[in-house]
Amino acid sequence: MGPFRQGKPLVLPTPELDAYERELRTRAHRKVIYTVIGCVVLVAPLVVLFLMATVPEALYRLKHPLRGVSPAAAALAQASITRAREVARREEQAARTGIERAVAEGLDPHPELGRCPSSGVLQGAYSPGFRRLAEAHVCLACDALASQASLLEGSLRERSREADLDEGVARGASALDRSAARLGAVVVIQITAEAAPRGVPHAGFTAGHVRGRSYLWDTQGHQVLCVGDFAAESSVAVDYKYMTRGPLDPGGPMELHYALERDLADRTREAVHASLRYRAGPHIVD
Repeated sequence: MGPFRQGKPLVLPTPELDAYERELRTRAHRKVIYTVIGCVVLVAPLVVLFLMATVPEALYRLKHPLRGVSPAAAALAQASITRAREVARREEQAARTGIERAVAEGLDPHPELGRCPSSGVLQGAYSPGFRRLAEAHVCLACDALASQASLLEGSLRERSREADLDEGVARGASALDRSAARLGAVVVIQITAEAAPRGVPHAGFTAGHVRGRSYLWDTQGHQVLCVGDFAAESSVAVDYKYMTRGPLDPGGPMELHYALERDLADRTREAVHASLRYRAGPHIVD
């Protein structure tokens, strides 16, 4: 006998089943196509919006990279900063020395020498303030000049995509040089008597007062131009508002304190500016 061999199964023709399988495959492919088309239709607007939002910015960043101040412009600006700080330091020292000398010599206002020359520090209701002789810095304009120099120095470390960064630094340096060249005059006061106002909400307050002598120092001529005595007191009535947040935070005493301080500061500024009417001269002993 020979080896047993199993024959191949007969493949019977099933035309109906084959057609059904082809139909199922076609439907599956159609579903995939529809799903892809739907995803593309839904996502395409989002992609377009994303590209519209990012591509122009990316192109701008590519065409205009971040750049800092050029070495030449930075060197010129740094030279202006150094000069301005030196001017501020020198004028601060000169103002303190000159006013302390005027206090020691006892300068007095002399109407026969003429009216006090008009100065920007004495004009307008919102004119710049003054410094006290006891403070560490008496030259208000010097501190403003030093602050302007610090701002310009900070701009040297900035980076920008604009092409006019050097021009902006150059304009800042020119403005700093102009400020250093014309500091103008500063007002310094010496307090001889002072009392702070005190009050109780809805009950009243005790007026405060400030008395002393004011000096107008000319930073250009390095001399005391004008001198005068002033006396300022709190107003008769002071308006203030506050909101009660509860029994533990009434707010009234603090708001009244701030209102009284502001009022006395305003009255003091007005009195100081009004006192500088005549030029300063030596003290005349009778």
